[in-house]
Amino acid sequence: MAFELPELPYSHDALAKGGMSAETLEFHHDLHHKAYVDNGNKLITGTEWENKSLEEITIGTYNSSTVAQNGIFNNISQLWNHNQFWEMMGPNGRTMPSELETAIVDNFGSVDTFKTEFGAAGVGQFGSGWCWLVKDTDGSLKITKTENGVNPLCFGQTTLLGCDVWEHSYYIDFRNKRPVYIANFILMGYGTGAIFGCPAHDQRDLDFARKYDLIVTPVVCPIDQNPDTFTIKEEAYTGVGNLINSRFLDGLTIEEGKSEVIKRISEQGMGQETTNYRLRDWGVSRQRYWGCPI
Repeated sequence: MAFELPELPYSHDALAKGGMSAETLEFHHDLHHKAYVDNGNKLITGTEWENKSLEEITIGTYNSSTVAQNGIFNNISQLWNHNQFWEMMGPNGRTMPSELETAIVDNFGSVDTFKTEFGAAGVGQFGSGWCWLVKDTDGSLKITKTENGVNPLCFGQTTLLGCDVWEHSYYIDFRNKRPVYIANFILMGYGTGAIFGCPAHDQRDLDFARKYDLIVTPVVCPIDQNPDTFTIKEEAYTGVGNLINSRFLDGLTIEEGKSEVIKRISEQGMGQETTNYRLRDWGVSRQRYWGCPI
């Protein structure tokens, strides 16, 4: 039984407005994913795994005693991983089922906390791999990260969400900015592009976004402009106005927005407002807000 490359559940350019370009999907799905299919089929031909399912092969060939896995596992597990990955995204994002949202709140305290911890797992995975939200064997939800093609099947877990952190998943669109890629995947969701709101209001950041063809979404709208039609072109808007494209902060002034964020953080016991003064010589490097020095 030969495996086949599944069709994408949407067009190659369907996720472009959210930050994942058609070029990325052409390389990632049409070339990388297909290579796992082709190589996996070649490797299992004439073996005991030839007529087994993806799940059976993945579980049966995984070696828990070593990081370096065999060729059959590497290709078949990655074939399975990518089959799930495309289905977990969509042009308009994915609506979280109410039952899952309840379980996330029960296990992590809040959806926002889950998103933060999920993002940290992806950023913290050294080298190639995946970060996952899984239902463990005891019924609890956990955030995990795995190297290379290892996935939750290897541990008897049920996969609920997975994010590919191999460089081929994000390098065309985000270069080496993995934290931005993951934030766009889970914190904002494909279809919003909101992670790139900040560059619209700082000329240096806007220039960076334009240079690498990143999506720019304004988050501050001049008072005399219509927030539904206001756009940023080549010049950043640095004036006063009301927040837009900022979820619960929409309609507030910048200062009111800051106060609301501080209030929510304090109410959730996640921190408190403080004022710190620090002298520092930045030299030729500036620490950008997305976490990478440039």
